[in-house]
Amino acid sequence: MFRFWRRDNDALAALARLLSGDDASLVDEIALAIERPRDYVDRFAEALKRRGITRRNFEPRELPWIALVDGLIARKRLQEIDWRAHGDELADALGVIAHDQDWRWVAADEWRDKTAGDRLAEVEKRLTPNGLALVSVDIGGDCYPLMALPAGQADEAAALARRAGYGRIIPARDA
Repeated sequence: MFRFWRRDNDALAALARLLSGDDASLVDEIALAIERPRDYVDRFAEALKRRGITRRNFEPRELPWIALVDGLIARKRLQEIDWRAHGDELADALGVIAHDQDWRWVAADEWRDKTAGDRLAEVEKRLTPNGLALVSVDIGGDCYPLMALPAGQADEAAALARRAGYGRIIPARDA
């Protein structure tokens, strides 16, 4: 059975503004991905290449969500972590998205045998007292696209993502 998804581009634009700190250029990039996907793929070919996306194989329906994620990465608002990431890699990424804390503990020997998911649950516990939530901007892959958001914005972002219909924003511990 086919399932048709309703897309709300205004909700996606609102989500982009919320997550980017009201960066209008990200909204413009997403609009390009929606309105002229081939032009978007040409303009961002280098970034898309690492995802295996080219002018020959891109999926226009998925491109706006990828534009959101890649745009947030380019603006250092989001870091994408492989599920097999070592502690040092996770610590470096957390230093970018929540730079006011010391994240070296995630690379300590006691965490060496823990999965990224185990570490993310502990990271979230340490962010919560500071009024932050750790979320994943889910792209359906084997990675964790992570952001630290003010706790009040996390629910709003998740609701906008649902309304937009392109992807999900979920607590990182559930990713």
